[in-house]
Amino acid sequence: EFKQVRRSRSQPGNNDRAQQLSRELPDDVKVFSDLEYASVDGESLSLDLYLPEKAELPPLIVWIHGGGWTRGDKSLINPAATKLTEAGFAVASLNYRLGGVTLHPKQIHDIKGAIRWLRANAKKYAFDTTRVGVAGGSAGAHLALLLGLSGGDVELEGTVGGNLTESSRVQAIVDLFGPSELQELANEKAAFSRGKSAELLQSASPLQYLDKRDPPLLILHGDKDQVVPLSQSKILHQRYQQAGLDSELHVIKGAGHGGVQFKDPAQYQLIKDFFEQHISKPAAAKADSTSGEASSEQLTRPVQPTSASDTENSRLHGFHWIIGPKSGLAGTERAFNKLLEGIDHTLATNPYITGVYIIYHWRLLEQKEGRPNFDRLDQVIDVVRKHGRYYKLAVNPGIYSPDWLYVKGASSFPTLGSNPARTEIFQKNIRIPLPWDPIFQTSYYDMMAKVAERYRDDTSFRAITLTVATFMSPEWYLPKSAEDMRRWKRMAGYSDKLEQVWKTGIDRFAALFPAQFLVLEASSYPLGLKTVGDAVVHHGVSSNAGRFAVQINQLNGRFDQLEQPTYQKLLAYKKKYGPQIVIGLQNVKGWAYPKIREQQGSEDMTVYNFQQARGEYWELWYGDGKSKAVCELLYYLQQEAALLGLDGFKQKLIKDGDYLPVQTRGSQ
Repeated sequence: EFKQVRRSRSQPGNNDRAQQLSRELPDDVKVFSDLEYASVDGESLSLDLYLPEKAELPPLIVWIHGGGWTRGDKSLINPAATKLTEAGFAVASLNYRLGGVTLHPKQIHDIKGAIRWLRANAKKYAFDTTRVGVAGGSAGAHLALLLGLSGGDVELEGTVGGNLTESSRVQAIVDLFGPSELQELANEKAAFSRGKSAELLQSASPLQYLDKRDPPLLILHGDKDQVVPLSQSKILHQRYQQAGLDSELHVIKGAGHGGVQFKDPAQYQLIKDFFEQHISKPAAAKADSTSGEASSEQLTRPVQPTSASDTENSRLHGFHWIIGPKSGLAGTERAFNKLLEGIDHTLATNPYITGVYIIYHWRLLEQKEGRPNFDRLDQVIDVVRKHGRYYKLAVNPGIYSPDWLYVKGASSFPTLGSNPARTEIFQKNIRIPLPWDPIFQTSYYDMMAKVAERYRDDTSFRAITLTVATFMSPEWYLPKSAEDMRRWKRMAGYSDKLEQVWKTGIDRFAALFPAQFLVLEASSYPLGLKTVGDAVVHHGVSSNAGRFAVQINQLNGRFDQLEQPTYQKLLAYKKKYGPQIVIGLQNVKGWAYPKIREQQGSEDMTVYNFQQARGEYWELWYGDGKSKAVCELLYYLQQEAALLGLDGFKQKLIKDGDYLPVQTRGSQ
């Protein structure tokens, strides 16, 4: 069983077995054979997909064949697996590189690449990516366990097949007599230990990765197994129980390593019942039936397809890394090339980043009227696409409008920079175009039409920021000084004009970017005006339901933000519009910068506030997005919060002394 030789998949009997299998398939099953999910080292890796034709968006079970890691083929799928299509499950059977366990981690890289490919292509084949189970026998069970228990482990993720914005996590595991602790197996089986270092055995052992976030587990093992001792499953079951996880162990009397006992109706019923319990019910229904919180899979999937439809795979999600002019986009050629190298390195080494937010300035893009230069944007986007991430784009007017606009006669609002956080404008004389000025309107949307023509058909281009009526900064709030506010309000019809500019602007953006999410960002009440902001948001949602997002750039961990006005706005919008609106948040400061860490507050409380706001995506400052350590910590805190539920997570924070109470408006 464990002899380390590489064998051809074209071994005698495989074709006959495949033909026999086709005759054994249940009725109304559509089969897609030999779907290539990756090509590695000159070897094509493929899978077969079995879809029950009468099921709508069925859950998916991935079956991994055994064969001692040296032989076997996806066509030799267990009949119980294909029979599961009768119960309404989609089933995938996949190949992976053969050659023995010493190939580790290549084989688990293949498996995870296949899971990501399946999620990336779920829309095409119509199955549910939020409900994925995995099963296998012997070496296939070992790989199923390694897949299920190592979710989020960067070293075992690999890059096979790309699709790195997809999750390789699964929601349930069925283990048929698989090894779980390879060092113990080597101690018992001298033949298995040959040629394997202690480091290899440890890294390839599923139990090495067990933690309290792991999915439920069903184990079937024969008490006469002479290849993989029953003790391997007993220790796995025991460790699962010690971690407080869901595990069932069924010892099959008289059964050896596989055989007919594992194909009888009783064992099939165990497998069917287990998967029906844990992945038959849609994730959204599970959330609705409990506390109304999102499921852990919805919150943690580094998760996605290419159009802005209202599915989990195409929505904004996960962590966005902000890249703006200060990071090198507006710098010298040397600084820009360094930025490109940094983006390439970060996206290659930080799997927690799902999207990149590219912020550019109008005056940089179109220094000469009618002649925008897309060279730097193109280069950044090429790197983002290379690594399988999506991007969000903003081209900011406001204080970043080009000088030629005013030469053309656009009316402006001159003022003194009053935000000390923006050193480039603080206490300096600046100006912005009046939002309703016709020269500004025509010039800006002419430029945005060129942006749309260039990028809107790019399937990696997921969202556009609504830079409709910017004022003192990219977050689109009104100038803060009392004198500025008085000047704005003295303008005839100011409030009505501002509302109309926004509504018309949203419609223009929606027409220019029909496949992208439309994102309204704010640092205080949207647009700085309570009633105008509400009217604008309502217009955006009602005319672009499912692809209109409101983002608040004040997320912090200094205190429970429940009583913050902008935070309450988000909750009110989510309550009113539900899935028709997308909620995003951006850190007010960052953790990667020692001087401002305290202004951002603790990571634990920031995660609590993000979950409480029911955020769907999270934008991180430049250094935070570059820091794998920061992203990894936030990722696992989100996992914990999703697992415990919001109330449970809050109680844990209180118990650990990490909860910071609500800061009311009167105490600010």
